[in-house]
Amino acid sequence: MKYRKGGIFTTYRSDKVWYYSDSKPSHTWGGAHNFYKHWKKRAGIAKKSGSLGKGDVVNIDFQNDGKIDHTVIITKVKSGKQYYTQHTTDSKNKNTISDLYKKGYTLYGYEMDKVSN
Repeated sequence: MKYRKGGIFTTYRSDKVWYYSDSKPSHTWGGAHNFYKHWKKRAGIAKKSGSLGKGDVVNIDFQNDGKIDHTVIITKVKSGKQYYTQHTTDSKNKNTISDLYKKGYTLYGYEMDKVSN
């Protein structure tokens, strides 16, 4: 998907821009809640978790307070289970999206192939 750098009137803290740079990533790239605000408009939240597949992204609200705390990417689907990869405590295909639901977290998933550029 294409980066969105915005125009001269778009600030760094804008939820409308999306880009990565080693020196300074966009506001939406650098924080889980900011990512959520950008992608819920651009990709839309999936109606059901079963429609999420490899390459799709999931935001997690650990405290169910409306503030997104973490983001993971689904990197494997096997026997109907969606495994994710995360960076904070590095793990790859170790846990499933179902595990997060069992812990009582609120999840928001994005079908990234439906993103509007």
